Amino acid sequence: MASIYNNPELEMMAKEIQAMLAEKMIIEKDVQEIEYNMSVKSTEIHNLQSEFDTLAATLKQLTNQKDVAQKRLDALDGQVGLAIPCAVWLALYFAQRVLLARDVGCGRCPNTYMILGGYICNKNK
Repeated sequence: MASIYNNPELEMMAKEIQAMLAEKMIIEKDVQEIEYNMSVKSTEIHNLQSEFDTLAATLKQLTNQKDVAQKRLDALDGQVGLAIPCAVWLALYFAQRVLLARDVGCGRCPNTYMILGGYICNKNK
């Protein structure tokens, strides 16, 4: 290949410039790829941050709902604790009324029971 330069130093400098231009193009291409990858990663980070914020808000909401549900369960436990003695009290109360009514009777026969304020006579069944 014939050289366009008559001076060997100029020819060597031209080759170095061409090599540097080729290297510059490779570096610029690498920079573009890196900038593109950074843009993609930045978008991914933004999306992940949004998802994290959503999940954190959901977790907070579920935690609040759990606390409310626990308070309701605790209240129901308290009511169940009161319901059993009330049920026992009511059973004893009505049993006592039945026994008292049996002793009192309806006045016509000895086998009369008073239930909820009324008399039931065994003869009338």
